[in-house]
Amino acid sequence: MAEVLVSIVLEQLGTFIVEQVKEQVEELKMAIGIKKEIQNLSLKLKMIREALDDAERRRVKDINVKHWLEILEIFSYDADNVLDEWRTRILQQQIERDESVVVAGSDAAVSIPKKKVSCFSLSCCFTFKKLEVNRDIVRKIKELDVKLEEIVRDKDQFKFVVNATGGGGSVSDQDAFRRVMTTGIVDESEVHGRDSDKDVVMRKLLDSSDQESVPLVVSVVGTGGIGKTTLAQLAYSDEELKGHFDKRIWICVSDPFDEVKVAKAILEGIQECVSKERFFLVLDDVWSEDNSKWEPLKNSLKNGAPGSRILVTSRSERVVRMMDSSYMHRLGQLSDSDCWALFSRIAFSGRSNEDRENLEDIGRRIVRKCKGLPLAAKDYGKSPTF
Repeated sequence: MAEVLVSIVLEQLGTFIVEQVKEQVEELKMAIGIKKEIQNLSLKLKMIREALDDAERRRVKDINVKHWLEILEIFSYDADNVLDEWRTRILQQQIERDESVVVAGSDAAVSIPKKKVSCFSLSCCFTFKKLEVNRDIVRKIKELDVKLEEIVRDKDQFKFVVNATGGGGSVSDQDAFRRVMTTGIVDESEVHGRDSDKDVVMRKLLDSSDQESVPLVVSVVGTGGIGKTTLAQLAYSDEELKGHFDKRIWICVSDPFDEVKVAKAILEGIQECVSKERFFLVLDDVWSEDNSKWEPLKNSLKNGAPGSRILVTSRSERVVRMMDSSYMHRLGQLSDSDCWALFSRIAFSGRSNEDRENLEDIGRRIVRKCKGLPLAAKDYGKSPTF
């Protein structure tokens, strides 16, 4: 969740630098100050994001890391709220500026009797008000920077491995933690917007030929929180797929990649049938790009009956290419309607129709912040502050 929130805030920060550049001298000075503050925030957030993979792995067993991530998530919510307020004020200023032009015009002036409207005074009042608003935003941005500076200092004590999985780096033994384990079980009634993705992946899994010499690898790749595991669960639980394969095995791959444990899990799942029956193997959440660890496992599965399939989920396209995927499915974001359906099902559960009507407007604004990420929609929906 922290990675999703940080990414959303970083994206918003980038858009506001351009929006704040104005013609007036004082506003330009202020815009430069805001730009500098935004650049400071962005730099620190990027430093934090580089360590999030390792932090997410360690939060399971290290209560201090878990607490640090919770503080980071709270900060991300605060930053997102400030940026949302900023955008709202920009829109309000644009409306006021447009209205001031209309009022000062000759056609509108006749509708305001006994009062001479000065274009100069209107523009000055508008400028002063805008400067006051912008100073308030600058103050809030600076306050965010102070909070983030403390979060960065606290980060250093954990000695996170930077880009532990994105750039071919490795994780030291003392920092190696298993990620949250997944299973092949899913409640399809809680999944929204993945029917077409499931259809595509299912066709690749069920389309087989007696001429195949090795099990084909089908991969699902996408960012964290996009729903890769959920899509794999939908395929794994499908009744047609159950009838197509003799054996199904679900393995949540540990990080760092432990080929011995994975091989043991595979053998426990298929026992002695690998050379006689058609199997379906899911390797969920694969991170390692080390081909030397994957090759022995791949070779041990070559004796599976024709039509056997391996479904891999990963954030990295380099991983799935290393695994010689015959098909790579890039999982995209949910549509606004599907994201809203997912969020509202969770957020409005147990609430009255009146509550739903009162909260729908803010709920839809929250959904827009989720950027089509199912994990973000779920976490926002569960938030006690909503």
